[in-house]
Amino acid sequence: MWLPAQLAKLTDREGAFAQTLLQAISNSLYRNVPLKPRLATFVAPIWEKLPLRDEVAEIDVPLDQLNFFLYERPWLDRRRRTLRGVQEAISAIVGGAPLEAKVVSSRYGNGLRDLEGVAVTPLLDMLTQYAEAVDEADAAAVE
Repeated sequence: MWLPAQLAKLTDREGAFAQTLLQAISNSLYRNVPLKPRLATFVAPIWEKLPLRDEVAEIDVPLDQLNFFLYERPWLDRRRRTLRGVQEAISAIVGGAPLEAKVVSSRYGNGLRDLEGVAVTPLLDMLTQYAEAVDEADAAAVE
């Protein structure tokens, strides 16, 4: 979800109303979305790590009253380029090379620079699996 900065700050407070409401909306919208098998294999363990808190489960989200948007291809392509940029930056770190350009944001890139290659190898592996699963699901959707 994309949130205005002031609302985003409220969602960072553990158990806060804004966080609980957004968790309920996300749960209602995404937890049971049917996915292609490879993407489902990747996503299911993530949902398992996010326990459904009682106060979240109790919120009856009126999905029919929410506003949605349809993304256009350039939007998806930008997300995928960002993901590739992160993968390339992590690959550089794993290889011991310095980061030459900003990665997502200055703060994110600076955080990556502070990590050692061994620490980010699992992240790179996970992002690679995710990117491949997204590419596969996207290719199937286009067919």
